[in-house]
Amino acid sequence: MVELSAYPDLLPRSRAWCEQLCRRSNSSFFYSFALLDRPRRQAMCALYAFARITDDLGDSTAPPAIRRQQLAGWRTLLFDRCPPAGCPSSGFLPIAGSSTVEPSTTSLPTACLPAEGLQPADSFADWGRPWEKESQQEETLASGSSGGLGLDEYADLWPALAEGVARYQIPIRLLEDIIRGVALDLHHVPPRSWRELQRYCHYVASSVGLCCVHIWRAGRETPAGPVLASVQDCGFAFQLTNILRDVAEDARMGRIYLPLCELEASGIDPQRWLSGHPNGRWPELIERAAEEARRRYDAGWQTIETLTPRSQRMFSLIWRSYRALLEQVVASKDELWSAPKIRLSRRQRLNLLAAHLLPANFSKSPPP
Repeated sequence: MVELSAYPDLLPRSRAWCEQLCRRSNSSFFYSFALLDRPRRQAMCALYAFARITDDLGDSTAPPAIRRQQLAGWRTLLFDRCPPAGCPSSGFLPIAGSSTVEPSTTSLPTACLPAEGLQPADSFADWGRPWEKESQQEETLASGSSGGLGLDEYADLWPALAEGVARYQIPIRLLEDIIRGVALDLHHVPPRSWRELQRYCHYVASSVGLCCVHIWRAGRETPAGPVLASVQDCGFAFQLTNILRDVAEDARMGRIYLPLCELEASGIDPQRWLSGHPNGRWPELIERAAEEARRRYDAGWQTIETLTPRSQRMFSLIWRSYRALLEQVVASKDELWSAPKIRLSRRQRLNLLAAHLLPANFSKSPPP
């Protein structure tokens, strides 16, 4: 393992490299990083760069077997180049003096839960992987070697990422979960239930949110209890919004992310869905899923109470942007299968940014 003390001379170059990667990504959220103080902004650039590269490795044109090897090698590099920080548990973190935080299941839709219901797990890690046997995925990721996989071009990432991990005590297992989330899509199997979708959303969305909260939090206390639950709610809401927006694009790739039990309850043939010409009561399904997302947005707003003042503005900007996108998707649901991908307009994005630039313009009151 490379110790953080080996990196000081490389840090300025690494920070600049991560910032340039963020700029080149053309993500509208990059400009929200300016709301943060400098150390947190640098940590966010490094985190974004790590997540962006991980996504690119999973989405490349290489054969799935090569991409799987690259992700395994990427995981090996993560554990080699970043000193461990925080609790080693995956996802929800057991806190000294309290019981292990369990995934919130009380707000999941009940129409198509498994017959046995949702039994609390000892920890989020114990839920396993719904699309791949846990032992198989662990073996695949753990056996990776970074040599000869084309990963050397990302060497400038690690000093800045290691700095952020150490400064903000980001558990390495959360970064590993981001890799697992990308690996899940290499062999897509539609979720059968809301519970399986929530597992998936942890790996592809909530894991990133939990890393962000470590960076944004006020004080040094490890996020615990209701805070972790609210972050999971946000991750679920954000990812469900993406899923609803991208139903047509995902269908063209042979993917269904809404629970199959919901398609069945709405009289929808999965093959018709994948063809881009769904039958049944699919508009009702979009509405039901959107209502579930709204509940999660409302529950996730509580995250803001634990953050620094400047971090509150960044969280609020992201929350309100995704929430506005959800309503735009629902309002345009009849065009989901035929129109270009729905996005917030430039004016909408600028108005949201302007409302968060100055403390005097910002309100942390719950949105209506």
